[in-house]
Amino acid sequence: MIDVVMLAFNFNEELARLTESAIHSVKQSPMGRLLIIDNASEIRAGMLRDLADVYVRNKTNLGYPTAVNQGVSLARTEFIAIANNDIRVSPNWVNVSKSIFNEHPKVGSVHFRMIGYDHPIIEGSDIWITGKERWCHSSFYVIRKEAFQVYDENYSKGGFDDYDHHFRLRSKGWRQAYTNKVSFQHVDSITYRTMESKEDRSIRDLKNKEYYKTKFGEYPDIQFNKAFPEQITLPYIPFP
Repeated sequence: MIDVVMLAFNFNEELARLTESAIHSVKQSPMGRLLIIDNASEIRAGMLRDLADVYVRNKTNLGYPTAVNQGVSLARTEFIAIANNDIRVSPNWVNVSKSIFNEHPKVGSVHFRMIGYDHPIIEGSDIWITGKERWCHSSFYVIRKEAFQVYDENYSKGGFDDYDHHFRLRSKGWRQAYTNKVSFQHVDSITYRTMESKEDRSIRDLKNKEYYKTKFGEYPDIQFNKAFPEQITLPYIPFP
């Protein structure tokens, strides 16, 4: 079984509908418990509570890194899925994830092909154990609990926290797998785009980027290119 940690912040009906759809999507597969971390939703919190096996409600929006840490700390399974609330995933995600983890014991996390919300889900046949950072999205992925690196909550609401997590994971000797055998539909950053202006998002991203450089000594793109040069040679499958 794989416990699913889903983050939610419903402050309008569109987000609430997307969250409900995401919940039903992940439940198509024989998963473990659904742990919903509610970052102070303003509407339909009761729906989240009713559909969750474990429901945690924060009094204020604590942001992505903190909510992920809360959810993972409550998970009981060896493998954990971390999911945004604006995704829909193909129902084979559990079987494909377990197959990769079982075959490759040093794979710490499995990432899937992200597509537009209205694009058809088409199952591919490829697996890259070398990973590729721009493919290794954090909107929906599965991780070994043993490999999980506690997210740095200094990134506040989020941004560059995924680079930070993935780099520390790889630095511990874990590998990241990417596969197009599973696809997930995603409404790109709808919560952030609705919650804050482009200017505010840019300010937060710049602040987090500089924090990352202060912490690691280099910006993430430069750092990953130096640390994992073999990734650059892989063919890139763009977001459709």
